[in-house]
Amino acid sequence: MQTPGKNLGAMPASAYEILNALPKDALKNWFAQKEQNSQAFFYSSVDIRNFGHKIAPVDTNIFPAGWNNLSATAAEKAAKTTKEYFAKFYPAAKSVAILAENFSRNQFYWNNIAALKSIIENADLTVKVYVDDAETAATLNIGKTDYNFAEDVIIINRDFTSGSPDALRNNSKPVIPPPSMGWYRRKKSIHFESYNKIASEFANAFGIDSWLISSYHSNCGKVNFKEKQGLECVAVNIEKTLAKIRIKYAEYNISSPPYVFVKSNTGTFGMGIMTATSGNDVLEMNKKLRNKMDTIKEGVQSTEVIIQEGIPTIDKVDGKTAEPFVYLIGAMPVGAILRINPTRDEFGNLNSSGMEFQTTECSEIAGACELSPYGIIARLANLATLQEKY
Repeated sequence: MQTPGKNLGAMPASAYEILNALPKDALKNWFAQKEQNSQAFFYSSVDIRNFGHKIAPVDTNIFPAGWNNLSATAAEKAAKTTKEYFAKFYPAAKSVAILAENFSRNQFYWNNIAALKSIIENADLTVKVYVDDAETAATLNIGKTDYNFAEDVIIINRDFTSGSPDALRNNSKPVIPPPSMGWYRRKKSIHFESYNKIASEFANAFGIDSWLISSYHSNCGKVNFKEKQGLECVAVNIEKTLAKIRIKYAEYNISSPPYVFVKSNTGTFGMGIMTATSGNDVLEMNKKLRNKMDTIKEGVQSTEVIIQEGIPTIDKVDGKTAEPFVYLIGAMPVGAILRINPTRDEFGNLNSSGMEFQTTECSEIAGACELSPYGIIARLANLATLQEKY
C-alpha cells in the first residue's frame, strides 16, 4: 500500500503527518474526557479518505457488516473489547441475540454474521442469530423471531432502511445499537453537522485547521429525481459547496479540481450516489442516472440528499485505488479493512461494482487503532454519532 499521508502539493505537511505528530498523552486525555460520560453504541465502522492535504470521514455506519474481513489479530482485539464493553454496561448478561438482515442469498453477508458471532462468543457470551422473515429463517436454518427474545441483550446487524418494528423499539431487553438510529430515521447531514462540531473542538484544542479533518456539506429535502423536482436546490448547493472548497484549495495551493458527492441523505450500500463538478451536472442528468439516484436499498425512494465535499484518496494497493475503513467496538478502534476498487479512480465512489476487500493489520496502515491518525478520525466520528439529534 502507498504510504499513508504522503505529502502532496505545497503544503508543509500532510494532515496525516500533522495528526501523527500530536502528543499522545494529550490525545489520550482529550478522548478520555470526551468519552467518559457517555455509552458509545456497541459497534460502528468509519469510511475514511486520505487526500494527503486532508484526512476525513466520508461515512459512519452504526450497524456495520464486513466483520469477516478483519484480520485474526483484529478479531481477537474485537473480542477482548466486546468483553470489556459488556462488563462495563451489561455485567449480568450471559447471552446475546443477533438480529440480522433478511439476506438469504447473500453469502458474503452471512460470512459477516458468522465472524461477528464468533467475536461475541470469544467474549464469553452465548449467541443465537435471528431474522424476522420466515422464509429466510427456514432457508438458512436459523431462528425466526417475533421480537420476544429469551436472550439478555439484542444486538442489531441490520440498518432498518424501510423502518423499525414497534415490537423491537418497545422491547424490554437492551437493544444495541438502538433501532431509532436506523436509516429510516437517521440523516447523514445531521451526523456530519455533529462531526464538524466535534472536529472543531478537537482542532481548537490542538491548534490545527478543522478543515484538515472534516468536510463541507449541505443538504436538500423534497427531491424527486424521476420527476425532476427539487433539483434546483441541489444545483445551487453544489455551487455553494464548491465555492467554499475553492477558497480552502487556494489557501493550501491545491491544484486538484474540487468536486462533490451527491448522496441519499439516508441509507447505505453505495446506492444513490453521484459526483458533480458543477450544478449543471444535476440539472442535465439523463433518465438513467435520475432513476439510479431515485431509489436506494429495499426500493426506498431517495427524497433528500446531502451534498458532500469530495475527498480524493491517495491510498493505493498494487496500483489500485483504495480507502480504509476502521471498525470500532464501543469507542475503541479494533482494526481496519481496505476497500479496493480497480474500476474507479481516486475521485470516485469505491463502494460500487468491482470493489474488493483486503485484510490489513493496524501496522500496515501506520496504525488504525487508538491514537493513530485513522484512529483519531474514527473516534471523532464515533463521538459525533452520540450527538446526533432527531
